[in-house]
Amino acid sequence: DVAAPGDGRPLTRVNWLLRQLGDAHEAVRVDAFAHMARTSVSGLLKAVRADPTTLLGDPKADLRRFRVAATSQLGTKRGVGRGSFIDSILGAIDGFYQTVLQGIRPWVAKAPQLPKPGAALAAAGIDTTVLPDERVVDELLDEPQSEPDGIEQHGLDTPAANDVLLSDPATPGADDQLVSWDEQQDDIREERMAGVSAEGSSISDQWPSPRVETLSDPGRDSAPTPWQGEAIAPRPTCRMCGEPIVLDDPDDDMSWIHAQDANDRGDHTAEV
Repeated sequence: DVAAPGDGRPLTRVNWLLRQLGDAHEAVRVDAFAHMARTSVSGLLKAVRADPTTLLGDPKADLRRFRVAATSQLGTKRGVGRGSFIDSILGAIDGFYQTVLQGIRPWVAKAPQLPKPGAALAAAGIDTTVLPDERVVDELLDEPQSEPDGIEQHGLDTPAANDVLLSDPATPGADDQLVSWDEQQDDIREERMAGVSAEGSSISDQWPSPRVETLSDPGRDSAPTPWQGEAIAPRPTCRMCGEPIVLDDPDDDMSWIHAQDANDRGDHTAEV
């Protein structure tokens, strides 16, 4: 959801959004929500670009917000690669952010402007014309006054020719079309291949942690452990309670104690 500009005509607000969706796919859907309206006016970006008035159900409607959405195909294949479930989600997230979200800037209202000199007085009906008598008095007050001898006039010095003056800094639906993110999925595949082929580096060094957590499959990539397929020797148990026991001192055959996972250690000494 994107907040619409707070001023301007409805068509101006639609054009403001279209200028920021220059790289978006033409199958992206845009909804416009007017003030106090129960439903929105919707249209594909391709149609809105051709005719921005498509989003104006009422030319005088006060548009308050827009909604930008994309519908894409969800992968059904296992593993990774184009058409897989994992890469279809990652490609949709990366592609939608790259082509839509990162280009949108929130609208900022203009700074309030001060009225021009005399505009407030003129609006209030106040006559600011200077009378002839007042003009003579002002001329007398503006004449420079001579100073008596021996008295220096102190004040602000005018800047010299070599003085440096500071200047202001420079102001610098049913008819929805599917959006394809094949390019983003190919980029993800290339990143994955680069991470696998990098000598001496693991996949966690090449990708951000969210992708590593999503794509990690210990059951697929793990090597068989030595004990797989071998019979597991039974654990010794206490002859008093039947719970597992272990040697407290491996060099002492009589130092049997109850194991940490024993359910009932009792108050007796463990005996094999």
